[in-house]
Amino acid sequence: MILKNYLKRVMPSLSSVVFVLVWFAIHNTATGAEALSSNTDGFDNTANGQQALADNTSGFSNTAIGVLALSSNTIGNVNTAMGLEALRDNIDGEENTANGYRAFFANTSGDNNTAIGILALSVNTSGAFNTALGRGAGSGVSRAKNVIAIGISGENVSNSC
Repeated sequence: MILKNYLKRVMPSLSSVVFVLVWFAIHNTATGAEALSSNTDGFDNTANGQQALADNTSGFSNTAIGVLALSSNTIGNVNTAMGLEALRDNIDGEENTANGYRAFFANTSGDNNTAIGILALSVNTSGAFNTALGRGAGSGVSRAKNVIAIGISGENVSNSC
C-alpha cells in the first residue's frame, strides 16, 4: 500500500519529465553506450553503436550504424554512415554516404559525397560531389571536387575519373 501511494505521487512528475525528454529529442533512436548522448535539438536521427552520433547537437536526419560512426557530427544533416568509424570526423558535412570500415572517416565539412568500401575516401576532409567505390578507393583525394574513383587510390584532382 505504501508503494502504491508513493507511485501515485511520483507519476505526475515523471510524466512531465518524459514529456520534456520527448520534446527535445523527437523522433531519435539510439542504442549503444553514449550514442546520441550530446543531442539537444537534433531530430529524426538514428544511432546504433557505441558513441554513434555522440557529439550530435542539432544535426537532423542522420543515420549512424557502427562504433564511432558519425561520432564527431554536431550540425551536419542527412548523412548516412555504416561501419566502424565511418564518417567519424564529420562535423558539419551534409548529404554524405559512407559504407565500410573507416569509409570517409576524415571528412569534416565535405558535402554530397559517396564512399563505399573499406577506407574509401578516407583522407578526404572537405571535398564535395565525390564518388569512391572499392577498398581504398579515392584514398588520395583530400579536398578535390567531382572525382570518381573506382578501385584502389585516386588522385586529388578536381573533375577527374
